[in-house]
Amino acid sequence: MSADCWVQLLDSLENILSESSLWQASLSALAGQTTEALPPDQMALLQSRLDALQKSTEQLCQHLSAVQQTLHKLQQRMPQNHALLPPSPNLPEMERRLIRETGVDFSRNARRDPAPVEQALRINAEKLHQITTYSPVYIYELNADGIITFANRTYDGLSQERVVGTHITDWFPAEQRSLIASALAQVIQSELPQTVEYAIPNPEGEMRCYSTQMAPVLIDHHVTSVILIANDVTERRQTEAALRESEARYATLAATMPVGVFRTDVEGRCLYCNEHWCEMVGMSGQAALGHGWQHVLHPTDRDRFLMAWNTLLGSSNTLQLEVHYRHTNGTSVWADLRVVPETDSTGQVTGYIGAVNDITQRKLAIEALARSERRLSLALEGAKAGIWEWDMATNQTYWSDENYRLLGYEPGKCASTYDNWLNAVHPEDRDRTQDYVNDVIATNSDLNLEYRVLLPDGSIRWLADSGRLLFNEQGEPSGMSGIQVDITERKQAEEQLRASLKEKEVLLAEIHHRVKNNLQIISSLLNLQANRIDDPQVYAVLEETWNRVDCMALVHESLYHSNNFAEINLAEYVETLAVNLLHTYAVDPEHAFLEVEADPTVYVDLNTAIPCGLILNELITNALKHGLKQGQTRKIFVYLQQSGDRTVTLAIGNCGDTLPVDFDLNQSRSMGLRLVTNLTEQLEGKLEIKRGDPTIFQVSFASPKP
Repeated sequence: MSADCWVQLLDSLENILSESSLWQASLSALAGQTTEALPPDQMALLQSRLDALQKSTEQLCQHLSAVQQTLHKLQQRMPQNHALLPPSPNLPEMERRLIRETGVDFSRNARRDPAPVEQALRINAEKLHQITTYSPVYIYELNADGIITFANRTYDGLSQERVVGTHITDWFPAEQRSLIASALAQVIQSELPQTVEYAIPNPEGEMRCYSTQMAPVLIDHHVTSVILIANDVTERRQTEAALRESEARYATLAATMPVGVFRTDVEGRCLYCNEHWCEMVGMSGQAALGHGWQHVLHPTDRDRFLMAWNTLLGSSNTLQLEVHYRHTNGTSVWADLRVVPETDSTGQVTGYIGAVNDITQRKLAIEALARSERRLSLALEGAKAGIWEWDMATNQTYWSDENYRLLGYEPGKCASTYDNWLNAVHPEDRDRTQDYVNDVIATNSDLNLEYRVLLPDGSIRWLADSGRLLFNEQGEPSGMSGIQVDITERKQAEEQLRASLKEKEVLLAEIHHRVKNNLQIISSLLNLQANRIDDPQVYAVLEETWNRVDCMALVHESLYHSNNFAEINLAEYVETLAVNLLHTYAVDPEHAFLEVEADPTVYVDLNTAIPCGLILNELITNALKHGLKQGQTRKIFVYLQQSGDRTVTLAIGNCGDTLPVDFDLNQSRSMGLRLVTNLTEQLEGKLEIKRGDPTIFQVSFASPKP
């Protein structure tokens, strides 16, 4: 029984030495690495070695207690002739320790009749001495009062003689003493092993963590001593904390990543999936475990995916493909899946880790883009338009298929180069086109070019190119892109329109000429008739009438001589009409003169010019008849202006206050003034009279939009 106990004790110590060596090797291998850099397999290996070391320490404590009990029983059973004197001081400490405990001297000189068991005990005692001396753990023996009776090493490097004989709590800080004393008392009272953990400073002041096993030594059912084995677990605690921190970081990272994350075992059973993956497919994490995740695979893509997935399982390969899910609400979800194997320290595949990125919006955008490109292609083909892009550095261009056809080439049959484009341009337009492109590049302006191309069959096609320059990082032109449109039909239509317009212009000019001639005939007839009348009043009426006719004839004459039949320069018309009226009434320049200030930018159409001319005729006539006093030089003035809001103001006046005191425009019986009022209403304008010196009639109306 005692030999077995020794063997177990030695095995436990050897296990501790072995585990300690592995632990030290692991720490050396990880020197300089942060906890974030520790691979999961190395963290798991460290944890397993720490657990083995802890277990070996507990076993050693139990075996030491059993050895104490065995030694006590050997002492009782040994013959008297084996009880010798106290041990020699030359014997090793462990051997002297055995002699003190058993009363038996195991030295060869003292053995009269050594037995095999005694020889084994001696060998094991020597082994025990070596192991306890070089053991990385602290081994103490305390008596029932807590006095240290044996110590293989000390915390602070003091000699064993200094420690033996002192109380165990003397070597702990004050705040730790009650913990140690309480644990020791509990071991003695319960006769059961206890484990206590604490932290004390080393000689350098660094706090070290220890896990201490206390085991009672029972002799005749009484606790005679306590074996205390203290193991420095500082690195272990730090590693455990680092492991927990690393796992917490991993869990936080997996939970907060904007992609789905999952883990499976080597057979593809789901072990974990983060919240993002669950939200992506509408499945709970619990439902996804095992093979439950396969239920959200889209039926149209299920077989393809599972074939690739089953090929991956058991291998160390990686997998990347697009997977099609069906959300629990029925919608489709497209994702980019990437899977890598997870291995242990031996390289054996233990599972797989995957990342799933939702690309549904990207897929929809790609499909929408493809549809848009198809529609654009059809639209360009229907509109006879092509797309092109020119790289100035390589002189290469990109042409759409329709662009080839517009230039007279078969799509893909020739290189899409700038030179081939220029060669297709009509020889008469080639130099002009080349100069225009060079000017666009030199001035960094947009391209808007119309030119002809000469097709292989000899026909001519008109094209219009619109484009913009592309610039490099230095801001220099590096290329150009744009669109090319067939405008042959438009050019033909424009040519026909110009010919038709020319015919209509000739016809319209002839009409105005004939209207003017007819009005002049009427004016001449009135003039002839007036010359045969002696009544001054009748003569005045006829004179006013032919002046009005001349006014209208002047409008048509102005249009006839103009290149634009849509509008008349009102300033020129007003000035010409005013001068003609002065000639008509034969006004002596010494007694009256005309001042005209007209904005030359005022243009009106025919429907506006005739009422303005009639108004001007009536008001100048009134000024000539009633505004001039005999023997005095008077000024008649005409002002024409246009404001920013396109309001036209026509003012006719003369010097002096020439209106009667009781004059009321609304009560006036003058046909001329009533005509002015009606014509102003026709223009949707406003008539104002400013009395005093000078007297002014002012008409304001909105200029018609051009």
